[in-house]
Amino acid sequence: MIPQNDIYRRADLRAQETYWRNRLGGDVRAPQLYLDHPRPPVPAFLRADVSQDLDRQLCQRIHDLCGRANSTLDVFLLAVLETLLFRYTDQEDFIVWSLSSDSLQRLDSRAPEIFTNPVTLCANLSGDPSFVAFLDRLARNVREAATHRDYPFEKIQRDRNIQQTNISRIMFALVGMPTVISAEPITEDHLDDAAEYINQCDLVFLLTSTAGNLTVTCQYDAELFEASTIHRLLGHYETLLRGIVAQPTAKLSQLPLLTELEQKQLITEWNDTKIDFAKDQCVHELFEAQVEKTPSAIAAVYEDQQLTYRELNNRANQLARYLQKLGVGPDVLVGICMERSIPMIIGLLGILKAGGAYVPLDSGYPKDRREFILRDAQVSVLLTQSGFGEESGSSMDGADARSGVLDSRIQLV
Repeated sequence: MIPQNDIYRRADLRAQETYWRNRLGGDVRAPQLYLDHPRPPVPAFLRADVSQDLDRQLCQRIHDLCGRANSTLDVFLLAVLETLLFRYTDQEDFIVWSLSSDSLQRLDSRAPEIFTNPVTLCANLSGDPSFVAFLDRLARNVREAATHRDYPFEKIQRDRNIQQTNISRIMFALVGMPTVISAEPITEDHLDDAAEYINQCDLVFLLTSTAGNLTVTCQYDAELFEASTIHRLLGHYETLLRGIVAQPTAKLSQLPLLTELEQKQLITEWNDTKIDFAKDQCVHELFEAQVEKTPSAIAAVYEDQQLTYRELNNRANQLARYLQKLGVGPDVLVGICMERSIPMIIGLLGILKAGGAYVPLDSGYPKDRREFILRDAQVSVLLTQSGFGEESGSSMDGADARSGVLDSRIQLV
């Protein structure tokens, strides 16, 4: 290891310090992920991992797209991860960490000493760019970070409060091949050397490239996440990969995220709400059956008012009997002009219980429109509310008078 004091005294790092101060600005922005469990006040750093192999055909398409886009594999895979975090959190500006490695030959030892330094990578997904446009933007940011990678990560932590406990720490590393950040391939020895930093992370994405194949491993804090959540996350990562290689010019917000199983569950299974009702029963009869089952349960709530099934049924029956006295029965239409409220529900049920059919009238209609509906439907009874329509000069009264067919106007309260 290079002694920290010696590193700080190196003149070329003063420019890097200035870069990081300007690049990170104030408080560090981190992806605010939803956790399965509350973050404990004293973390135990319980680590677990889930791995997933990508099929060879997908890997080949990824390499082909990297070639066409003039992108390195590490930047491409990092761009997919940052797209996933953007879709999860709706944050356009956040950081993730990566690893830079060196093997230093000490004068007093024949074996090289491993030195691994985390590098802060700033993601900027503002403007919802296409994936290829974002890939170019990210490549420039990664090259800048690589140029300033020697600045000690511990000092960035202290200067920018990265050690605070309420942020999500996420690390990315491509294992087994050189990257823009690390000219020397990351190995298991480098990961062991970086264990202090890795253990601080909520999620660590390790992508291993072997003979053209890719394996995605997600190490995670088992105090915060369930294994099922990580499996789902890796499924979303693969779905994004497939969507990107199929349509790299699509905007980030338009790329597919849900797996086929999740799409089936969301579109088909959760919407499979079909229920077989008795064909010989009307709506009000089904309501009466529910009254028999749960008479004391709350049936309707509006603002500070509520009625049980029994109370609603009794008031609807009372209205139905009165409507029948007025001649309402089969083939008789009853107008109803009321705001959405409990009296409106009573009115609808009362009309149906009386054997009639209702004709809805919107008080926002022009007077001529309401007059035409009343006249054309031959409505003889109108249900309304006390004071309803007063805002427009009691225009309902005017419509009632000119309709020529209205016999009764009933106000419900």
